[in-house]
Amino acid sequence: MAKIDRLVNVNIDLNSTAIAGKSFSDMLILGEHTLNTQTRILVVTDPNELLDLGLEATNPLYLAVQAAFAQGTHVAQVFIGRKDSEETVTDALAAIAKENNDWYGLAFASRESDDVLLVAAWAEANGKLFVTASSDENIINAGQTDDLASQLEKKQFYRTACIYSHKANEEYPEVALMSYAFTFYPGAETWNLKKLAGVSYSPLAEGEYIAASKKNATTFEKFNGSFAVTQGGKVAAGEWIDVIRFRDWLVQEVQINVTSLLINSYGKLPYTDQGIEMVGKAIRQALDLGVVRGGIAPVELDDDNKEIPSYVITLPRSANISANNKAKRLLQDVKFSARLAGAIHLVEIKGNLSYSL
Repeated sequence: MAKIDRLVNVNIDLNSTAIAGKSFSDMLILGEHTLNTQTRILVVTDPNELLDLGLEATNPLYLAVQAAFAQGTHVAQVFIGRKDSEETVTDALAAIAKENNDWYGLAFASRESDDVLLVAAWAEANGKLFVTASSDENIINAGQTDDLASQLEKKQFYRTACIYSHKANEEYPEVALMSYAFTFYPGAETWNLKKLAGVSYSPLAEGEYIAASKKNATTFEKFNGSFAVTQGGKVAAGEWIDVIRFRDWLVQEVQINVTSLLINSYGKLPYTDQGIEMVGKAIRQALDLGVVRGGIAPVELDDDNKEIPSYVITLPRSANISANNKAKRLLQDVKFSARLAGAIHLVEIKGNLSYSL
């Protein structure tokens, strides 16, 4: 029988390779345990799983995991990172990341300040978001500058946030806050004004709150005698935690989109205006998703009803690119600028009462 290929020959290439990115809603809690010495990471979906494995209910790791799942809305799973008693936290985290690096948030079951500073340094160098808590009363003392929050602020860590809690030695408010915040897409949340379950609020005087806030420490306080919420939501360097998380997500989204374009282009991505515009389109897709997710402001109007764009992308023209760069097949001068949507944390209202308007 004759083959139909003689009449019509069809070859179909699959240009549909997917690129996996890490989740910005997975958190790891680092701590010492001997539950399973064959692996560095355990994944739990319920704190009772740790009890079933033999962990005591008073163990800091259990208390931290319990705080994560105590929130009304919480992460679906928690990674438990094992630290051996004789190793440094830096070595432990390096070994954990080597085994499994598909997590973003980081908490530490220990309150030892020197180790916390080492974890903060590791997180800064490895693209993680670390949140810790301390009961050191010097944090709420404006005259003290050697407390944990002050040390973190002096080092200008952009990937570490500190919470002051007078109960930090027995509770994990930072885990509770991260677990709740991670239920939102990056860009859709703020870490300020958050209600936390199973966490004691700190009875602070106004001056004590001000002292903590000047050190970029977050607090959890009761208002109006009826509700308690977080106050702050900044990393040690002073940027908002949600901005750091959204920035990290956007970096990955742009990388994935452009990489997907490069490896899935049929034959090649041409070094022409058309090819350069395709790179711009890949970036635009990431920025548009950032608008939808709430991290980038939508198109708005100024007082003259002129549109204020969400973002601006700048691309070079092929004719203006040097022959040397074209020979190296290197595309440079691709830039964008986007407006952060931000969040309202404080409302000031001025009114006037009179017998006529």
